[in-house]
Amino acid sequence: MGKTVSTEFAYFAPGKTRNPHDPTRTPGGSSSGSAAAVAAGMVPLAFGTQTAGSIIRSASYCGVFGFKPTFGTLSCDGVKPFSASLDTLGWFTRYIEDICATFSALTQAPTIDTLDTLKGVRVGVRSLPIDEPLTPDVE
Repeated sequence: MGKTVSTEFAYFAPGKTRNPHDPTRTPGGSSSGSAAAVAAGMVPLAFGTQTAGSIIRSASYCGVFGFKPTFGTLSCDGVKPFSASLDTLGWFTRYIEDICATFSALTQAPTIDTLDTLKGVRVGVRSLPIDEPLTPDVE
């Protein structure tokens, strides 16, 4: 058990955490300490919170799996709220199997098996609510 460095008040001033893959780059948002600790191999699993993108951005920047469950899936009791109507508790791991096992353990849901292949998986794509084309950076 431990506490990683986080962004003060989850918004304003970034913490001292650095991206373990490249210390000159950011590790992400307010949950970056947790993502960086997992990416560096310091811990196998770490919790984080997300209001806007703190889990998904930090996971992406640090090259680990980040899981942000549907709002309200897990209680945020004990978490300093930033936006009570948006805050979500989630976690980071290096392996998708650990994401699934943690979800099942915390929610008492049946075990989730990972897929060996994505063959046959269908993905839905939603159009943006504007008619303008995406800029190359966004695309």
